[in-house]
Amino acid sequence: MSNEISIYVADLAAYNNGKLHGVWINATDDLDDIQEQVNRM
Repeated sequence: MSNEISIYVADLAAYNNGKLHGVWINATDDLDDIQEQVNRM
C-alpha cells in the first residue's frame, strides 16, 4: 500500500465530449509544481 496522496485532475470539456483526459498528481508536491502539471495537462 502506498502512502502517497494523489489527486486526479481531468479535462471536463474533453470528458463531456466523450474522452477521458487527465493526469494523476502527487498532492504533496509544491503548489507551484501542481499548477505546472495542471497547465501541462
